Amino acid sequence: MGSRGTDESTERRKLRPRERTDALGRFLEDTFDALGEHALIAVPSLLWAALSVPPGDSTAMLAGYVALVVGLAVVRGNRLSGGDGRRGIPPWPDGSRRPLLARVGYYNLAIVAIAALATAGAPPGWGESAVSLTVAGTLGLALGLGFPVVAAAVVRLTGGGPRARPQDWNSLRADRERNRRSR
Repeated sequence: MGSRGTDESTERRKLRPRERTDALGRFLEDTFDALGEHALIAVPSLLWAALSVPPGDSTAMLAGYVALVVGLAVVRGNRLSGGDGRRGIPPWPDGSRRPLLARVGYYNLAIVAIAALATAGAPPGWGESAVSLTVAGTLGLALGLGFPVVAAAVVRLTGGGPRARPQDWNSLRADRERNRRSR
């Protein structure tokens, strides 16, 4: 154990099984991941919303954005579908090309829709109202929960199918090599 340059107690601690996170911890991890993913991909629409939404409607916009991220976190952890898609909600899409295209379009359009409804929810001069907060929050949550359905439709419409499992990669590579040799 001394060959790694650490002492014995450190090595024992590394070998010890990790503690599992509870349901709240997993939800917070999914929320953080959803926020990071969305904020990175939707930078153009977030900048547009920050510059175009009047200060009186910014709270409704923020409520819609928080609800959107919470909706994404719920479906990211497969909490509604049980992870198998049997309840009509597809599981969280992988990081391949087609779902990435769906993410870029969907995330940016979601922010534009939330901003449009946040500014239209209250009459001018009234400032923030419970109606505008509720409308923006409900829309954000619905858009967050609906993302896997839209991503699955984009993948299906663009000709994508299920990706190969990692154990199939070697057989796929061998098939490609055989096809290349037969030409």
